[in-house]
Amino acid sequence: MEKNKREIRPKFRWEIFFKMAQQDADLGELCSELIDNPIPKGDNESVDITLEIVKGARAEESYIKITDNGIGISRDILPEIFEVGESPMKEKLLMSEMGIGLKLALFGLGKPEYIATKQNCLPSNSLNGGCYEYICKPHFHSGIPFSKNDLVQFNVDINQTPEITTDSGTVIKINDCDEQVPNWTEVQFKRFVAKFNATYLSFLGNRLNLNVVYTNNKRKTTKTYSQKCEAYSPVLTNPHKIISEFVDFGLGENELVIDNKYVPIEGYPDIKVILCAGYKAHPNQLKQAFTLTKKEMYNVDNNTLSPYSYFSKERGIILKKRGKVLNFGSNLEVASSRENAHYITLEVEGIPSTGLKKELKKGNRREAMLEAVKKELEKEGFYLRNAANFGARSEKEDQEKFVKHLLGDGAMCKKYGITNPQQVETFVRNEVGECDIVVWDNNKDNVIAVGEVKKDRPNADTSRQLFGYMAYYRNGNPNNQMPRGFVVCQNKQQTTFTKQVDSFKSLFSGLEIDYYNSNTFYIS
Repeated sequence: MEKNKREIRPKFRWEIFFKMAQQDADLGELCSELIDNPIPKGDNESVDITLEIVKGARAEESYIKITDNGIGISRDILPEIFEVGESPMKEKLLMSEMGIGLKLALFGLGKPEYIATKQNCLPSNSLNGGCYEYICKPHFHSGIPFSKNDLVQFNVDINQTPEITTDSGTVIKINDCDEQVPNWTEVQFKRFVAKFNATYLSFLGNRLNLNVVYTNNKRKTTKTYSQKCEAYSPVLTNPHKIISEFVDFGLGENELVIDNKYVPIEGYPDIKVILCAGYKAHPNQLKQAFTLTKKEMYNVDNNTLSPYSYFSKERGIILKKRGKVLNFGSNLEVASSRENAHYITLEVEGIPSTGLKKELKKGNRREAMLEAVKKELEKEGFYLRNAANFGARSEKEDQEKFVKHLLGDGAMCKKYGITNPQQVETFVRNEVGECDIVVWDNNKDNVIAVGEVKKDRPNADTSRQLFGYMAYYRNGNPNNQMPRGFVVCQNKQQTTFTKQVDSFKSLFSGLEIDYYNSNTFYIS
């Protein structure tokens, strides 16, 4: 083919694109379809993308333009992106395997003016040893792209006025989009950008450098707003790795409890599910951490927009496809008394992205996946009820951790008269209930100490329950000696607990009740 010879492509009826475009009319979602395409598959690769939205003084002056320095599109397959059911860009990452997403965006936003692209000067993309920028334009028979019977023809030429300055990349420009482009204020523009911050969960700033620019020429004074997108990420707390300066309120390291774990699905060996799960830090924890450190990551006011915070109305498991959130909420929800505290994502492979959301709304595969995921979550205690809204560890975990600490600490063993591990028993049933921890003397004739382990904040009820056990074992001791008491809780000592203990001490001279914050046993 000669260098400047135009390549004529088949004609398509506009009606088929028109019908596809009616399926999705949300500006943010349609733009995200265009943003997805240049994202490369390589783990260490990244792409710079600029989304430019212009509200013209007149309707015909409005346009949407996307520019990237990504992988580009081969000249041989450039027109095929308009063919229904085809996805020729196999090397890209997020576009639907059915090739529908890009078409929806191109014709849902308005009238595509052109797609210009350049692809790394590869031999397969060059003519006569040269590397060119190619341009593909749709030509409408009537010139007006909203007639169902209109014919659309796509021609590919060498771009005589190239605009791509990088080694490779793509530029897509869409006209006739005035109805799609809002008349935004700066606040409204920032809300729009926030949607992208919440869409590309693990790509922004890592694989995808996205900048959104909005210009409003409709108002008396032209306004341009520009903002770089930054991925939202929840502030997590690992209950088994408490930060030493946050022991009092139990804030742990900002990391997942389950980190990219492969979960096999029984009966479906071709489906691969990668599970991530953690606990979102409670606002009270963040406020206290911010007061102590003044670190912005703990500033609750800066986290209110995030769909991954306690303040969000979003519930349930996050379904994503290589970094992009596809579904977030009730369709994938797993019932839990602590669901607002969970941060759970599923990365699913083995189901085409086009059908992924539909597949996971109902059916046997969905049930099998959720059942497998629930089992993994339950292993880590993700379904524990807690009235205080934080403190993810179970009482049994804290009990075992305390006993281990008790037996390994010489000072504590001396304090409670322990010379033999057999002196310490757990879950001891008696006539008034079940005591969490009982410390006997060597002959098991006298009870030296009794203890209670609690998840929630220690309060007056905790002290009354403990005192009841102490009184019970006092009556059973041959010397009628009041045993020592202790409480283990996932929080600092509360005023109501202290006052209640003081009132008991006024009734019994020499009464001793110790308090232990179980978070101290998990300092990272």
